[in-house]
Amino acid sequence: ILGNLSGSEARLEMLEQLLLQLLDTRRPMRPSPLSRCLDLIHAGRGAIPVDGICTRAGVHRRTLEREFKTAVGLSPKRYSRIVRFDSLRKAIQENSGPVDWHDLTFRLGFHDQAHLIKTFKEHMDMTPLQYHRLEARPDLEEEPKAAGSSFLVFPQYLFL
Repeated sequence: ILGNLSGSEARLEMLEQLLLQLLDTRRPMRPSPLSRCLDLIHAGRGAIPVDGICTRAGVHRRTLEREFKTAVGLSPKRYSRIVRFDSLRKAIQENSGPVDWHDLTFRLGFHDQAHLIKTFKEHMDMTPLQYHRLEARPDLEEEPKAAGSSFLVFPQYLFL
């Protein structure tokens, strides 16, 4: 059929028509339950509980956990925690001025600032404030010291 057509545009158009005929257009494609759950996790920045995701996606929790573990390699809860941490990291990174930690804590679904700090330290081995300072001043390798906090050590007094 394609050999009888002259011109590459005519051939491409005929090929497109043939491919469209192969698709089953009578049945609309629906996203899989797993992809709906992934969309919900990302839309909620990892703050939606797994039971809430299951309810919204119309999936049983056990089914979601099994499919998630197979496809993603993590539990939905662990994946949500990573997404929430990444949202936190990006929010800190995008904020060049002072960070409103209180707003950030509740906007990203943390119970309190201690919870936010603990989660951040689990992933980065530093506090969110240390990370913010490093992002604001990448030339610094360690946290800046407060004025007047440095002192001199005199070796003769070390062994008294």
